[in-house]
Amino acid sequence: MDRQSHRRQRDFSTEYILHDQSLALGWTASPTSSLVNTAHFGFLRDFSHSDPVGLQIGVSDASQFGLTGIPVSPESAGIPANYVFGLTTIGTAIYRPQFQVAQVFQAIDDVYKLIGKHSLQFGYEYHENSLNFFDLEAPQGAILAEGTTQTHRDSASATTCWAISQKRFSKTRSR
Repeated sequence: MDRQSHRRQRDFSTEYILHDQSLALGWTASPTSSLVNTAHFGFLRDFSHSDPVGLQIGVSDASQFGLTGIPVSPESAGIPANYVFGLTTIGTAIYRPQFQVAQVFQAIDDVYKLIGKHSLQFGYEYHENSLNFFDLEAPQGAILAEGTTQTHRDSASATTCWAISQKRFSKTRSR
C-alpha cells in the first residue's frame, strides 16, 4: 500500500515542509506441506525542506539595516546571520534553506523446512539506509565577531569583518 502525506511544522526558527512515502509488500508460498517461503519488501522515503519563518525567500532585507554589498540569490531571506560570540545570534539561520531526503530499502526472504519433529529456517535480509543533505551555507554570507568586546568599534571594523566572512562563505557555497 502506498501512503503519501504532506505536513507543515513550525519550530522556533524554521518552517518544515515534510513529504513521506512508504510501501510494504509481502508474499508467502507453500510449494509442499513441509516447505514455506516468505518474502517481504519495504520502502520508506522522507523528504523535508525547511525555510525561515516569516521571511520571503529570494528577498534580502540587508539594505534596510544599512548592510551593503550583501550577495542576493534565490535562497536569500531576511538579513545575514550575525554571530557575536557570547551574545544572542540575530538574522537568518546559517543553514537555511535546507533540504533532506532519507530513504530505507529493505528486502527479506525466509525459507522454512519441516523435517520430522524439526524445523529449519534459512533467510537473507538486505537493508540500505541513505540520508542526503543539501545545506546552503550562508547564502547571504555571515557576520562573525569573537567575544563581546572589540578594540575597534567603528563601521570600518564591521565592514572588515563582513568582507572576511563574505569571502569565506562564497568559496564554500555550491549549487
